[in-house]
Amino acid sequence: MNGHRAMIPERNGKQLTPKDFIVEPITLKKGLVGAKPEKVCRWILDLLNVAEGDEVVDLYPGTGIMGRVAQEVTALPCYVCGENDKQTCSCDGLAY
Repeated sequence: MNGHRAMIPERNGKQLTPKDFIVEPITLKKGLVGAKPEKVCRWILDLLNVAEGDEVVDLYPGTGIMGRVAQEVTALPCYVCGENDKQTCSCDGLAY
């Protein structure tokens, strides 16, 4: 094997790299032509290898779905209670 090819996973094994395509039905009644489903946004962030603590800026917010999904993916847990969401944080989000 050369140094440029990805390892081929074993049959029925876990995929080691993200898929380079996604199949999702179109979104309807989102108020904007070309709006993407949440699953597509998560796939894009996975391709970009976005992790907790990273900063993602949605340059074209449109429906705001990418910004919301990016916030969920990049949110650091509260260092007091461990919750990822300020609204449900048991310490009222004071530790963020």
